[in-house]
Amino acid sequence: MTGHIHPDWTDVLDRRLPPVDTRPTPSEASQLLRSLGIRLCCLDDTSRVLEPAPETYRTAEGILEAVATTNPGYQWDIVANGLVNVFPVPSVLDEPVPPLTVAGTGLWRVLEEHVAIPRYKIQLFMEFRDDDGPPVPADLPAGSVRAALNTLIAPVAQTVWHVSGTPDAWFLTVSAIA
Repeated sequence: MTGHIHPDWTDVLDRRLPPVDTRPTPSEASQLLRSLGIRLCCLDDTSRVLEPAPETYRTAEGILEAVATTNPGYQWDIVANGLVNVFPVPSVLDEPVPPLTVAGTGLWRVLEEHVAIPRYKIQLFMEFRDDDGPPVPADLPAGSVRAALNTLIAPVAQTVWHVSGTPDAWFLTVSAIA
């Protein structure tokens, strides 16, 4: 197994799917599993992703395992509240983030100024921007960029983060799933 499963969230992975024929790239797996209501956050490094032949998958775990085994360096993890991550190691998401006092600050401001995503060449992409964003409920402990994203997104129901692009040109979107 290339992923980490918290015992309380195995039902996410065991979810039976209608037979799914797909190429298990990180982006395609993300779109598919999100359409089924699974909160999947992803770093899609388009410079590393292979285009494997289609196969048929019957569970969310099968799709995640296929992404990890067919795309060099990719892993998956369930981090909190059923929030699934798909990401390559190493990546820009491994960069350290110090502890931050941000409770009550808007999410967009936290990402851009406190977590300082522009420092990692990550640009926040949003079609519509509402001031500084929804207030962050708690401070952030020390960790990585990925840990900060998960901590910020996990408490917001049906919300995911997605980073895509190539080194030196990353775009971060935060969006809701169906």
